[in-house]
Amino acid sequence: MERSLLHIIASSLLTVVLCTFNSIRPSVPPAGTSNWVFFVRHLGLTFLCVIVPELTVTWAFKECLEVASLVTKFQISRAHAFMYHMGSFISSANQEPLARITNTTALQIQQVDVQQIVSQNKAGVGPKLVTIAHVLYALAVFLARYARNLYITHMEIWSLSYVAVAIVLWVLWWPKPADVQYHIALAVPVSETFGASFSTYSSLVKLLIGTKHLNERIPAEPEESHFSSRAFPTCGAPIDIKVVWLANLVAMVLGSVHFLAWDTPFNSKLEEKIWRAATITTTLLPVVFPVAVWFMHGLERRAPPARVLEVLLWVLATVFVGGRLALLTLAFISLAELPAEAFVQMPWARFGI
Repeated sequence: MERSLLHIIASSLLTVVLCTFNSIRPSVPPAGTSNWVFFVRHLGLTFLCVIVPELTVTWAFKECLEVASLVTKFQISRAHAFMYHMGSFISSANQEPLARITNTTALQIQQVDVQQIVSQNKAGVGPKLVTIAHVLYALAVFLARYARNLYITHMEIWSLSYVAVAIVLWVLWWPKPADVQYHIALAVPVSETFGASFSTYSSLVKLLIGTKHLNERIPAEPEESHFSSRAFPTCGAPIDIKVVWLANLVAMVLGSVHFLAWDTPFNSKLEEKIWRAATITTTLLPVVFPVAVWFMHGLERRAPPARVLEVLLWVLATVFVGGRLALLTLAFISLAELPAEAFVQMPWARFGI
């Protein structure tokens, strides 16, 4: 019994889509946002996760650290902290999300029914189970083919790398409510909100304007407040070096998965060399990034060594992205000429997707 080329492509892409789309936990959209717009934005974050999964992992890990800080500082539950961080709590005065949490605000948040919040996570249980079932099936097929020395396509190896991304995101975001689209109004002053001219759901805007402008909008109260940096890892407090290391560790794992295709047949010597070079690049460069960031922390921003290091980082980042895109391109190109054994299907796998 044989499997078709369409089967290989569909199964691989389904693995990537399930591991990314069902792992994303977007922030609460502004009031009045339609389900269609919410879905499109979810797709946008999914596409970002496919292209730069490390950024999504950075977002998730940084959010978990800040949620843990909120729980410790204000004695609120993780469910409350996640909902605040997602922008679910708004001011009844101007219907805008809270930009910071204070001791007074925390008392109001504690009064919100936790069961009402936890119930929102039920929406994500079904997709999680579907994703887990498919991932287990894909891993079983991969291991069975590897054990029998059957050809494993480069597309399948590429898709397998996103299983690692999904596992990390599940661990970090498992308690986070999924697809929440409603707000809870609290009696807080307008000064503690982002304001009508600043949408907390606009992740790219916050990515571009940075923390400085956000802090200028709202007077800080360092002794009793905690600024929100929802929606994107580059907002709010500076990224902890632990977050940088974790993101790059995930990048190393993603790159190292492609070593599984090191000795497999390629359509040409050029494709083989590009695949191997891209694999080495995407595996080793993540070691350089956190070290360079650590050195930059000890230098003055405008000092010549810092500027040189910053330019070097941009060059290496460009090379890294090029390597990632090369692997993706070769994964598709390799489908043009597959050996006959690539279409041999495990007898028990005929019931799978």
